[in-house]
Amino acid sequence: MDVASATPDLLAEMADYLPMLGKWEKAEAAARRFDQLRPWNLIGKNTLLLCAIHRGDAGLADAMKKEIVSLKTNRANYQAAQAVLGGAKTWEDVSNSMENNNQYLTQGATSIALYYLAEGNGDSAKKVLEETMPFCVQNDDKMVMQGIVFGSLARTVKPVAVLH
Repeated sequence: MDVASATPDLLAEMADYLPMLGKWEKAEAAARRFDQLRPWNLIGKNTLLLCAIHRGDAGLADAMKKEIVSLKTNRANYQAAQAVLGGAKTWEDVSNSMENNNQYLTQGATSIALYYLAEGNGDSAKKVLEETMPFCVQNDDKMVMQGIVFGSLARTVKPVAVLH
């Protein structure tokens, strides 16, 4: 699969699945390309944040956090993630306001969980994902959530305080 010529849908799938296969460099390349093509979507930003956590890259983690917080959006689940990443609210503050069975719930909750992982708080990250998973529509993004809690990502991505 060539990242440069892949469609946005294929890039999104690559960004979701390649980390689970341990293909971190290709996942990061796919996420960067997806983010260039669809900067209003959290899929690329989430994978880039995941890659930053995996390799302990504070600069990339901080950049992704800032991009998520500054994203112009009217999606309630993205706005909830922005409030948590921006420090205005906690998961407990936003959990009841997130829209269930909405494709953006998965992406917003994953952003929050990855933020907590980047803060070194694995318990809060797991709580967000476990509480949200039952209300997410089945999609590729949900597989990422499951991978962080139960699958290969749970074994390879550890909470590392890369954000300050």
